[in-house]
Amino acid sequence: MKKLSLNDACIIAESHGGICLSTEYKDNKTPLLWRCSKNHIWHAPLRRVKNCGTWCPHCAGVVKHTFEDIKKIALSKHGECLSTEYKNNQLPLLWCCKENHLWYTSLGNVKNGKWCPYCAGNARLTLEDAKQIAFSRNGECLSTTYRNSKTPMTWKCHQGHIWNIPLNNIKNSGSWCPYC
Repeated sequence: MKKLSLNDACIIAESHGGICLSTEYKDNKTPLLWRCSKNHIWHAPLRRVKNCGTWCPHCAGVVKHTFEDIKKIALSKHGECLSTEYKNNQLPLLWCCKENHLWYTSLGNVKNGKWCPYCAGNARLTLEDAKQIAFSRNGECLSTTYRNSKTPMTWKCHQGHIWNIPLNNIKNSGSWCPYC
């Protein structure tokens, strides 16, 4: 097997649209300095870049963020992150939007454009939501538990008719009492 060189590192970097900034090469385990086409700079051993197919960790979204980064991301969306601990892009954090809605989602979701589910109309519904919708239609939600928007719930209209239908049907299709 051919021993790798600094020239190999430069060729591999060029194949990714970047450059190897290092001027010395010791072995394939020693980190080299790299720059991608978006001017991100990082250290990685040549073997990882060559054999694992990895390139810029910033572009790949695998760089661990600091709380300062998270604050900037939240501020760019006119909100804030209320969590006090951050482990990785996948674990949920507590967020607050400019309308003071609170919700949990991962930093990865926020970075991918998912912000406040309440403002977007995508928030998970609750039993209280079902009761409010029924009240707005001069009726009642008789169910005492709520599982999800597709599970049938018990409803009562102002005429006293009782039926079962999922909250999703009531909320989104505009249907109400099937008897009236």
